[in-house]
This record gives sequence, structure tokens and C-alpha cells, in this order.
Amino acid sequence: MINKLDTRIKLKRDTCLNWSNKSTFIPLSGEIIIYTDYTPDYLLNEQGRYVLDSEGNKIPKTNDKGEIKYIPGIKIGDGKAYLSDLPFVDEDTRYILNKHIRDYDLHLRLGERPFWDNKIDVIDGFYDGQDYEWEDSEGQGNLLNEMLVLTREDWLYELDRERVKRANEV
Repeated sequence: MINKLDTRIKLKRDTCLNWSNKSTFIPLSGEIIIYTDYTPDYLLNEQGRYVLDSEGNKIPKTNDKGEIKYIPGIKIGDGKAYLSDLPFVDEDTRYILNKHIRDYDLHLRLGERPFWDNKIDVIDGFYDGQDYEWEDSEGQGNLLNEMLVLTREDWLYELDRERVKRANEV
């Protein structure tokens, strides 16, 4: 009886063009087929948007030799379907992710985050590891850690002013 089997599995890999020329190929059940140049890996800017050239085309990433970097595509045979009829393993995931990305009611679109950043400050009454009391605008008491305060005022200046005031009282 063999206790250890030292082997390698060779996967079928080729370019999209070469795979498209094999119209009658039916991969075995569980056989992994790799499309080495499935889609280019594109450059992104700081906001997560594609970097475009002067004609509005996405710019692909390149290696040190100037060759385009690609993201491979994978199909898994079922033993019955032609290769061209099999889905790529990430098609369902890509569909779900793209649907989520385009759901503008759910979240901000790419590029909107910088617009909204620094529009409003959120204070939870806890800063620098110490509790600070904030009197509300109607003089109805203090806002403590449990209260959320939304403000556009320069609250750090007010905080420093309160620290000086407390220090002078002591």
C-alpha cells in the first residue's frame, strides 16, 4: 500500500484566443481550465477610479518589460459541456459585486467620499481617554459619553478652551 504519493497536477492553461479556437473541447469533470489573459489588471488612482489615457481608455498595469499584466480566468469542467459554454468561476461573484457597487442608494459612489469628508464632526463626549461634559444649546444639562453630537463648530478649539478654564479653577 502506498503511504505517500509524490505527484504534480498539470492544469490546462492557454490564452483566450487559443481557447476560443477549441470549440469542440469538453473538459473532464473537475478539470481546471485557465485563461491566462482573461482581463487586464488596470491602474487605479487614490479614489479607486480607473486611470484613463487622453482618449478615455483604462490604462493597464505593466511589468518592468512593459508587458501588460493580466488577471487569469478559470473554468471548471463538468464532463458534459463545451468549454465555451462553461461559466468562469467568478461570474456569479462578479455579478453580485457589480450590482452592489452600482447600488447608489446603499452607499457613496467612488469619488464622493472626498466631497463628504470633513463636512461634519462627530463627538461622542470622549476624547483623549477622558470624559468631557458638553452643555447643550438650551442649557438643559450636559451631554456625556452616551450622547452623539453632530457639529460644524471648531470643537477642538472649544475643548482646549475648556481645559484652560478647568486648569485655572484648580
